[in-house]
Amino acid sequence: MNRSAWCKSMLLFWAICCLGQAVSASSSALVVRIQRNDYPPEALINGLAGDIPIRVRVEPDGQVRCEVMANEGPEILRKPSCSLVAHRWPFSPALDANGKPESVDIPLVVRWARMSNGPAAKDSADALGFGGATPISPENWLDTLYQERPALAAFQGRDVLIRFIVTTAGRMHNCLVEDRARASFFTEQLCPVLERHALLLPAIDSEGRAIPTRGTIRFTFG
Repeated sequence: MNRSAWCKSMLLFWAICCLGQAVSASSSALVVRIQRNDYPPEALINGLAGDIPIRVRVEPDGQVRCEVMANEGPEILRKPSCSLVAHRWPFSPALDANGKPESVDIPLVVRWARMSNGPAAKDSADALGFGGATPISPENWLDTLYQERPALAAFQGRDVLIRFIVTTAGRMHNCLVEDRARASFFTEQLCPVLERHALLLPAIDSEGRAIPTRGTIRFTFG
């Protein structure tokens, strides 16, 4: 996949790996929106927040290295920004023109937006209605929803609860929409779009291995 095709879709994380080259963090980095459960206790108590730009380098042998790219955000959030992503996402090396593994740099922005008091910050995973799952996405990652499923445009303002499983590869699976009147319709319309586009950090067990995770989204058609 070339750069042009990736920029048009802006929804497939693995396209970055396929590019096999560094991408500008300021223009193309995906955003990881951290939830309250992943906050260091001290940061949560003190209401710390901020965007931490990181770069993950995936070596040809699959080894993952991570570094904070700029001296931004509270110091206590910088190290966790790397460890959360690098330990929980199943990165793969890029492939060159001959199909051989090569290193790739992947820019991400880790968004610590959940404050300790009051409502969740507007762009946090909590405020976006995610439960039990940490979303990774470009900004406005569902802008194509009504283009792909125009029948949903008739439900502006409708609020639904979506339940799903996050696989160890960070994809959405077993998606179901809860709605008293039209659960089957919404499941048929929404779930294929979400399962194709959504990217999430899976949970990890006590030994640091990714495990399937139950998640929810409180989704409002807007």
